[in-house]
Amino acid sequence: MNTKTLFLFFLILLLFNCKSIDYIYYGYKGKNINYIEIFGDQEQMAKNFSKLKIKGFKIKDYNRPIVKKKIRQYQLYSKSLFQRILNTKKDYLDIIEKILKEQNLPSDLICLPFVESGFNPKAYSRAGASGLWQFMYHTGKFYNLEVNDWVDDRRDIYRSTVAAASYLKFLYSRFKDWPLALAAYNAGIGKVSRGLKKYKVKTYWELCKYKYLKKETKDYVPKFLAANLIFKNYKNYGVVVTNTNTFQGLDKITIQDATDLELISKCSEMSIQKINYYNPALKMWCTPANQKFTLRLPTTNISLLKKRLTNIPISQRITFRKYFIEANDNLIRIAKKYKTSVNMIVSINKIKSIHEIYAGKEIFIPLKLLKVKQIQKNKFQKKQNGKYTYTYLHIIQKEDTLYQISKTIGVSLKKIMEWNNMKKAILSKPGTLLILKK
Repeated sequence: MNTKTLFLFFLILLLFNCKSIDYIYYGYKGKNINYIEIFGDQEQMAKNFSKLKIKGFKIKDYNRPIVKKKIRQYQLYSKSLFQRILNTKKDYLDIIEKILKEQNLPSDLICLPFVESGFNPKAYSRAGASGLWQFMYHTGKFYNLEVNDWVDDRRDIYRSTVAAASYLKFLYSRFKDWPLALAAYNAGIGKVSRGLKKYKVKTYWELCKYKYLKKETKDYVPKFLAANLIFKNYKNYGVVVTNTNTFQGLDKITIQDATDLELISKCSEMSIQKINYYNPALKMWCTPANQKFTLRLPTTNISLLKKRLTNIPISQRITFRKYFIEANDNLIRIAKKYKTSVNMIVSINKIKSIHEIYAGKEIFIPLKLLKVKQIQKNKFQKKQNGKYTYTYLHIIQKEDTLYQISKTIGVSLKKIMEWNNMKKAILSKPGTLLILKK
């Protein structure tokens, strides 16, 4: 059998999950399939079984053929994934391990996101599950994970891990058995409970003997055990860890309202790509409007951000443009025109009903700071005294007076009244928006 024929035969066996894969693996390792990289040592793997101590699992669980098969599959195809995860250990693993410890859960559950998402916080399944722990929308909602146009808390490392810990504790309290609890995490508590009752069995492995559970659930616990073994003994599997200190720890700051990530990037001296990396819950180019957001960055960058951001008023952290709704306008068309989202326009203008959108109504369109600079140089802004103006909104505070505002920005009361169509020099109630220019 030549190499090409053997390779095709090997792929067919994998596709059909043929049991003869063991023969292929052992019979031709190092000979005709040496182009497939196999990491780890089989003899060393067998020795590692005796060292394993996992709450709720027994050594014989690791000796099951299905678990050994998953170990071999990881050895064949997942070395780079294991290395990537272990090389960014402090980004995810340490955070998750700390939360599991605080919740009095076995630290071995740290491997569950590997099976769920490959430790990708932005993983999204066809069924609609999202994040490291692959929460569905309604399950996440039950555990206080907010999902809207601004953020998806299922992608937040901290909040989603706390939610997953609570859910896993609930499942374990129901089954008093970790293999069953993990199976329920994948298939649902109802599915597993009905299966145990239907077939009158007590363990996950007994239930797997029947055609009741889907293949995904039958593979779920074996994958977890296989990943756990390799994570615990990665050196014996040839996984090279070159860097486990990508940062010196994270700190946080509470952002009170919508703030452009471009501005945060400049203040913290960190790229927007990195800001999104440490805050994967963010879905927009700015933090949420009309709500607080906890932003996490490395300590040194947070220190810079705290010093610089406090000197910039909330009203100047995102830029707006006044827009008069025209006949046949709708929010979708307006949002598309200004490359923003309907939800952002609704949030900023506190629109509660579609009946509030009518021709002639004045609304504010949130714009990225970068885009505003481009707009100022084109058709939307005019020069004043040879300079381009910078338009922004000021959120009126309880202690504000029109005189104090005019003095602060260095323009006359008359100008401010013109910009806002004011007939009297009296401010509106706190929380409303005032157009200002510089």
